[in-house]
Amino acid sequence: MATYSQWARTRTLKPVTWMCGDEPALIRLVLGAYRAATPSDCQFVLFAGGPESDLWDALLADSLPEFPRLTVVYGAEKLKNLGPVSALLAEASADGPRVVFVSAAADFAKAGEEPEHLAAIKKSRQGQLIRCCAPSKPEDQVILVASWWPGLTRNQAWTVLRRCGGSLTLAAEACDKAVRARLAPAEASITAVCEAEPGAAFADALVKGDKAAAMAAAQQAGPGDTGYGLAVLLTKVGQLGAICAAQKAGAGPRDLAARTGLGRWIVSQLAPYAAPYDAGRVTRCRELLAMAESRHRTGAAAGVAQAVVACW
Repeated sequence: MATYSQWARTRTLKPVTWMCGDEPALIRLVLGAYRAATPSDCQFVLFAGGPESDLWDALLADSLPEFPRLTVVYGAEKLKNLGPVSALLAEASADGPRVVFVSAAADFAKAGEEPEHLAAIKKSRQGQLIRCCAPSKPEDQVILVASWWPGLTRNQAWTVLRRCGGSLTLAAEACDKAVRARLAPAEASITAVCEAEPGAAFADALVKGDKAAAMAAAQQAGPGDTGYGLAVLLTKVGQLGAICAAQKAGAGPRDLAARTGLGRWIVSQLAPYAAPYDAGRVTRCRELLAMAESRHRTGAAAGVAQAVVACW
């Protein structure tokens, strides 16, 4: 298994890839590498959760090397019949179609405890597992943020990351706004692209258990704010789950950052609220956010953030 940082050193594109992690921005970077290597008319997207026989038929069809197909399967954690993964690996070739499974799980199981399909991918020369998590060293996170905004210094990148609450995904979105607007790296530009939005207030209040404040912020949030808030929550849920697991394993305040791989600032902000976020609750929260984001992306203009607050 490789983390995003390990994968990024070689950017290897294998026929069968399974990804998970709590930083959607890093998942998008990996997918971007696969898409850049595939003709646009040979890229396809599938969603788990429907008839699995149809999904596997599509993945196992047309496996000839001369067909440079890329298929991305979202919601891979929902797949129940995973036996065909072995067939997919058996038919895979370096110059054949590629399949990337994207799971909402924050992490893989420990070595030796992986489900059979993940163990098969891990052992195969045609497969790879990638965990899209923030680099464990803060300086590596800063370097990554700096790479997203040409000309950004490391000190400025740290400022962007801090103002985005330590979320690489939110930092990536801020840098993307700056690049699209052709803003030169400067304090005023950083303030503009990292400006706090009602969506952030909604997410922060919900994480702290203040549903009244979260509902008030949700009612004030516009469509863009709601999307931002859902992204904030998705990142924080993964971070809270990691802190909770470390606390249950005996980690104290001084070694929580090292045990979780999160920045000390993030740990100090979230640790007081992490206790309820065991693996079961993290999974339920991720499922809720996935449904909410789906509704938001399909045009739901109101009620999405309020529904998240009510069901949290």
